[in-house]
Amino acid sequence: MEHRFDPSRKHVLDSPARHQYTRPQELLAWAGIAAGQTLLDFGCGTGFFTVPAARLVAPGGQVLATDIHPEMLAAVRAAVTAQGLDNVEIFPTPEAELSLSTPVDWVLLAFVLHEVSPPGQLLALAHKLIAPTGRILVVEWPREPASHGPPLKVRLSPEQILSLARPLGLVEVQRQEQPPHYYALVLKKS
Repeated sequence: MEHRFDPSRKHVLDSPARHQYTRPQELLAWAGIAAGQTLLDFGCGTGFFTVPAARLVAPGGQVLATDIHPEMLAAVRAAVTAQGLDNVEIFPTPEAELSLSTPVDWVLLAFVLHEVSPPGQLLALAHKLIAPTGRILVVEWPREPASHGPPLKVRLSPEQILSLARPLGLVEVQRQEQPPHYYALVLKKS
């Protein structure tokens, strides 16, 4: 029961209100994303998390930003260029399974698990792409009515995500809840 974001509405992804209630750089820092690390921003959209992640992993780190929509990739490319960031690699999400030459320290799945079917498949891919000490940061919409975000019926609760994570050998190490805007889970290999 997926619900894909309409790229023609990409302007809402960078709204001042969204920045105010999500505070992406603070959220990424809370998770533990730091200088020298490599982060894959899966479903990067317009770069809402890509740009602050690139700042946090500098110096010496890199952000890999991928999305299925060419217009989103163009927007993130423009944002990265405008900010003068040189540690971001942008590429389309391949139709076949994504593979990387080396594992990453972080996979960021921000507001994307509710868009794929089945969500466990994307979580399994993230598990495969992280290093043995790597982490996955999941940011999703709470399962409660709100004036923004996807329909309630497609939202995944933290418990639903954890029920998909446990069989993969992933365990929760941190949680932050900011209803009605988001919740965040940090997962690692057990």
